[in-house]
Amino acid sequence: MEPQLEPFYPHKAWLPLNREPAQLGPARHLDARLAAQDLPPARTRPGTTRTALPVTSPLVSGSSGLGTEDEHARYNVKMFTKLAGPGFLVVVGFAVTLFSQTPPNTDPRQEPSWYEQWPILPDGLRAKSPDRPHPRIVTPGATDREPPSDAIVLFDGNNTSKWFTRGKRKDRGQTFPFRWKLGEGYMEVVPLAGDLVTHEKFGSIQLHVEWATPTHIDAGGQGRGNSGITPMGVGKYEIHVLDSYQNYTYADGQAASLYGQYPPLVNASRKPGEWQTYDIVFIKPEFDGGKVIRPAHVTVYHNGVLVHHDRAFLGDVRRGKPEIAYQPHATKGPLMLQEHRQPVRYRNIWLRRLD
Repeated sequence: MEPQLEPFYPHKAWLPLNREPAQLGPARHLDARLAAQDLPPARTRPGTTRTALPVTSPLVSGSSGLGTEDEHARYNVKMFTKLAGPGFLVVVGFAVTLFSQTPPNTDPRQEPSWYEQWPILPDGLRAKSPDRPHPRIVTPGATDREPPSDAIVLFDGNNTSKWFTRGKRKDRGQTFPFRWKLGEGYMEVVPLAGDLVTHEKFGSIQLHVEWATPTHIDAGGQGRGNSGITPMGVGKYEIHVLDSYQNYTYADGQAASLYGQYPPLVNASRKPGEWQTYDIVFIKPEFDGGKVIRPAHVTVYHNGVLVHHDRAFLGDVRRGKPEIAYQPHATKGPLMLQEHRQPVRYRNIWLRRLD
């Protein structure tokens, strides 16, 4: 016949558990949250039995001595026992969990004196002010390649309805439907077809673009995978596309350069035919009448490597101009992918408006 076990309440015997709440101090400041983990069962000799006797102490509560708030502390205790023989109960292990039950949140503006000690920020509100609006929620993509919930997808591998073709050379000044090649999940420049331009216009943007240059190499310098990505339209603010893997050209004309203005900080190019990425943050310029008061700025990551950090464009890039200068333009413009007679491929293009 097995002995009858009586419940064992350790909070009645242990000093840390039978102290008065005021002695325990504010539970939120104890930071003694011990993880309660079941210990492995103890080994027993043949013919003996074992059992586990979980015990939870009652709630201990009382005044914290901090004014209006009550603090509550609770201990969860698990005792692990075994029967060593008739009438003998041996404690072989225990685990304790201490956690706090804090009072309900109160409106922090009920304590204005606490906030008045912080400085006033440029928006007119004090630091840590409860009146400052919270940002809206955006759900990120499953990976950094995938568009977040507020993105505008310009090309998903199939749909080309966001684009039209702007003629060049003999077709200059004319527009056409999409005239590039649509492949399996990508679109490819058709030489002499013209530039690809979005119907929609944008100002400041966060842009993700993936591109690949041809594997067949029959030229060098600017003749290898030449294209460009231009926010706000033709002749403005080009981030250059080129096969710059072991390919010499002028520094401000290689891949990821701000074309004709600044080279990238480093050359992060992959081999011809491999997919590459640009992640671009473009901030539009501001004009006051005919004068630029804030130039366009850009931050660029090439294949995950920072190559431009908040770099200011010097102005429009136009062939034949004796100097680079800003020309006032609209606050929004289309995104353009340049056709430069070489079959560069693009895929997975999306952006977010930043204004």
